[in-house]
Amino acid sequence: MDSLKHIDNPRWWYPGEPITWLEDGILDELLDEEFDGFYVFAESPRSKNYFKGITMLRSPEGQEALLIKGDCRYISYNRGRTNSSHSIVNGHTHYSCMYWMGGALYFQNGHTNWMRHSQRLYHSRETLQMERHDTEDPPDGVENCAAYALDDGVLLLSAVNETMISAEVIPAYFLPHTSAEFQWLGSINPTIGKVDPEANGYMLDDYVVYRNGSSFTVIRKSDLHFVNAPSGMASLSHAGGSLIESGRWTAWKGNRLFSWINDTILTEDIDELVQGASWSPLILTAAPPDSEIEDRLDTGWGWTLAILMSSAFLFLLFERLANPRKTKIVAVDAITGKAQPITLSPESEMILVHSGRMMGSEAFDRIIGLDEVESPETRRSKRSRFIQLVNAEAQARFGRDLIVRVRSEEDKRIMLYHIIHVDGGDG
Repeated sequence: MDSLKHIDNPRWWYPGEPITWLEDGILDELLDEEFDGFYVFAESPRSKNYFKGITMLRSPEGQEALLIKGDCRYISYNRGRTNSSHSIVNGHTHYSCMYWMGGALYFQNGHTNWMRHSQRLYHSRETLQMERHDTEDPPDGVENCAAYALDDGVLLLSAVNETMISAEVIPAYFLPHTSAEFQWLGSINPTIGKVDPEANGYMLDDYVVYRNGSSFTVIRKSDLHFVNAPSGMASLSHAGGSLIESGRWTAWKGNRLFSWINDTILTEDIDELVQGASWSPLILTAAPPDSEIEDRLDTGWGWTLAILMSSAFLFLLFERLANPRKTKIVAVDAITGKAQPITLSPESEMILVHSGRMMGSEAFDRIIGLDEVESPETRRSKRSRFIQLVNAEAQARFGRDLIVRVRSEEDKRIMLYHIIHVDGGDG
């Protein structure tokens, strides 16, 4: 059987072998920096200009996983460099979105039977095999989506290029980590520019970042707003084109990016890069694709969508009698001319009571019931998802966010939460 293996084939390698292609010390130096994750290229000694990517991803608890991109036959944990994967699954992690959940390494899902995002894979520490969770049948177009891990789910953005700018709907979906059901988010704002489904983003603490020409596209996790920010690091990478060299790497920690380019280590602080930037909503209000409408009319979303599609406009009527903060919201039906009350989610109603207030994270957590959650990581994840849900509903209903994060004027390290009046007033 060994005689059938073609040693001269540059696309054949032993599990974990590309790690040995790197010069001594490179991986150790990268691991010693305690990055949240990194990606480094290694060139095959048997075939010049054939490269494999080696990636490391650290869990919130500090557990490291080192693997060769596109090869689940080799996964090493905690710097042991010992193959901890007995899986025969091969090729499942190309273009996949990797993330940690519950101490296990997950992949959503790259190429699997040449279909994308229809399966969620994870590496079992009990069996040392790749295991599989099937999702529901993905909606049309999801197989061409870019996938980015948020705190509690995967954001799926359809490929966007120059020919799609005029498209009426460019779908975006969300797949919760703990669910098999794809959730329609809306249409992608085409001003985001190119979205490449084969380009992995960097999952920072507060942002998803990927290179878009000579700029970085920065997606803010808390409210799914984005900005295209010119960057020296992105510009140098763009100037290099597809040039890849052995040992070239990019890493991330917190909200900072690091990259070795042209024998120089560059650093980009994303907080500083986007300071004062004009953010735009990533998701625009739009009816879901025709195939989605009938299903959603059978759910709790049905009445909401019916109002959104049949109303000529929405207006707000505020009654401040017994409780000056209590808000009553009505919609005027374009056909009947009759006013109908809009039923908001409990989360949005909870926030509307505090319209006009500015508060810190502790006060905000008390309002939304997270003050008893001990884990800072869990609290931050739940807070971010709460803001995403409220702002997504607010964009659909009112065309604006209800919760806006701003930095304290006294201390730029402190993030404040501003509850906006839906009638347009900020006070």
